Amino acid sequence: MRDAVAAGIPRRAVAELVERGLLERETRGVYELVEEWPDPLACAQLRFAKGVFSHLTALHLLDLTEGVPERWDMTFPRGFNTSNVLKTGIAAHVCPVDLHAEGVIEVETMFGNVVKAYCAERSLCEILRGKGVDVQEEVAAWRAYFRTMQPDFNQLDFWAVKLRIGAKARAYIKALA
Repeated sequence: MRDAVAAGIPRRAVAELVERGLLERETRGVYELVEEWPDPLACAQLRFAKGVFSHLTALHLLDLTEGVPERWDMTFPRGFNTSNVLKTGIAAHVCPVDLHAEGVIEVETMFGNVVKAYCAERSLCEILRGKGVDVQEEVAAWRAYFRTMQPDFNQLDFWAVKLRIGAKARAYIKALA
């Protein structure tokens, strides 16, 4: 709704489009065209603007995973109330406020919308640190990174140190690089 008002579209016009069945309310302030497939990642980004796609979701957006993650992962600054995020089925992670904005890039979803996600190097280190990612998924993502991207060893080391998983990350780098 905020974007529509900023573009000069009156709130009443949006309401009329909903009444006529041309727009559908996805969630508070988020509307989509009825005849289009909804983009769940763009909707989540609009609804939870402070969130950044992370972990396996970020790796999926960067084409470093083989399948679609079972659940979406978003990271929020510490102190953000994640109760509404969790109600939607999104896995909510928190990090220190000073780290939250580091490593953020813009990535296009399969529907062509742009969302915020963490860079490959940060996301690879996050999955090593986190729980709930099985070893096969970890190894596959790291292999895909070395196979399809230009490895940035400085960034990998930076994130390994920041996320306190240096030894584990170095073992992956040594084995797969």
